[in-house]
Amino acid sequence: NGGPKPTPSLHRSTVRSVRAAREIEVSLAKISRAGGSAKYHVCDLNDEGAVGSVVRGIGRVDALVHASGVLRDKLIENQKEDDFHAVYGTKVEGLETLLGALNADELKYVGLFSSLAGTYGNISQSPYAAANAVLARVSSWLSFAHDVRSNAMCFGPWWDSSGKGMVTPALTSLVPSLSLSL
Repeated sequence: NGGPKPTPSLHRSTVRSVRAAREIEVSLAKISRAGGSAKYHVCDLNDEGAVGSVVRGIGRVDALVHASGVLRDKLIENQKEDDFHAVYGTKVEGLETLLGALNADELKYVGLFSSLAGTYGNISQSPYAAANAVLARVSSWLSFAHDVRSNAMCFGPWWDSSGKGMVTPALTSLVPSLSLSL
């Protein structure tokens, strides 16, 4: 009995975790079948020691896909310093930590999961928009300074067939004005 009391929220969270783990395994298997080698690691990107340990355990890294993110959507007047750091720090400072642990001159490809919020902004997402704008610029810098093929892949608003995703009611009303579709 020693575990947490089962609740609908805990159940949903557990199911999401299991599905995510399965999707990761499927993706890694596809890469392997195509002749590649990929590893997936979960790590606090703001912990230089933990990142360094993971990188040392891998050895040479030819490609990096940086897809981390934290959302703490609030109007800017309600943002606290820790909200900003959690959102911006995970994307930007986390990438800085990763690049510091890797030999950037050995990298052949860097893929950065970014967002159109970096260009258009979003209601209640100032730190998120700022972080994604920086990722686009870092991608360009990597291409020129280190001769790395680098892309900041800017995703727009999305949701899945169950209605889950990153689309809020405020964002839903903004989407048509940006000539985007969900």
